[in-house]
Amino acid sequence: MKKMLTARDVLANLKAVRTAEVDVPELGGIIRIRELTALEAREFSEESKKNTGSIKLLMMSAVDDEGHQLFVESDFEELSKIGMSAVMKVQKAALKLNGLADDDREVEATKNV
Repeated sequence: MKKMLTARDVLANLKAVRTAEVDVPELGGIIRIRELTALEAREFSEESKKNTGSIKLLMMSAVDDEGHQLFVESDFEELSKIGMSAVMKVQKAALKLNGLADDDREVEATKNV
């Protein structure tokens, strides 16, 4: 039988987010991405409606070796110049990492690039 989590158990594990590495040769190497928080996932959902979701997902997901975000809001315009194939590689991996990569959701997310 599995243990029923208490509020303390959940709060103690808040920083236990999963990460993955994405090989993006178009950008010259590997980008580490992390799982979004529930609040960030909601923000991503809103950004997707504005057709800025792919870049915002890259910005929210990309982290350094210590888990700190690589990009800040002021990087948006410059990141918008990245080739779409590179952006889509990161988006696909981030959607999968966040449990959002089933066929319907993935297709919907790519419509809003």
